Amino acid sequence: VRTWRPRVPQGLKSPPEPWGWPLLGHMLMLGKNPHVVLSQLSQRYGDVLQIRIGCTPVLVLSGLDTVRQALVRQGDDFKGRPDLYSFTLITNGQSMTFNPDSGPVWAARRRLAQNALKSFSTASDPASSSSCYLEEHVNKEAKYLLGKFQELMSGPGRFDPYRYIVVSVANVICAICFGRRYD
Repeated sequence: VRTWRPRVPQGLKSPPEPWGWPLLGHMLMLGKNPHVVLSQLSQRYGDVLQIRIGCTPVLVLSGLDTVRQALVRQGDDFKGRPDLYSFTLITNGQSMTFNPDSGPVWAARRRLAQNALKSFSTASDPASSSSCYLEEHVNKEAKYLLGKFQELMSGPGRFDPYRYIVVSVANVICAICFGRRYD
């Protein structure tokens, strides 16, 4: 199988890259703990390396100085996110988080999200002990979550808190968006 690789401009060399499967790239290698695998790869290949997610090349940066160089000193060169087919498929191209574009649509969505967070960060009811709507919802959900954990700990056996934490985070978002929490 012949692989397709983008051409590197003359005089430059591409970052080191571990061996990967055709069409799949390094997805199988990353497994359930990609942060651990990427850390091991950076120890072997250095602070700058390339992997492929499917056929899409992805630059991986490790190390504080390298990341600072990329994000602070060369921010315009590294802004945006990879245009991965899976992100587009899952979000139907309408996600602010996984949108590779940093153009006017992305800027409008970002402004909308910032304004929403700002409005929920303003003072709520003066009689409330919370300083803002967001804090009020987080406090209520934290009390509910602690009560649920106490109930589960008093019962027999063990329990996995992960599911309850995920539901609590979703309930904070639902309370802000819809004005109520869900069980």
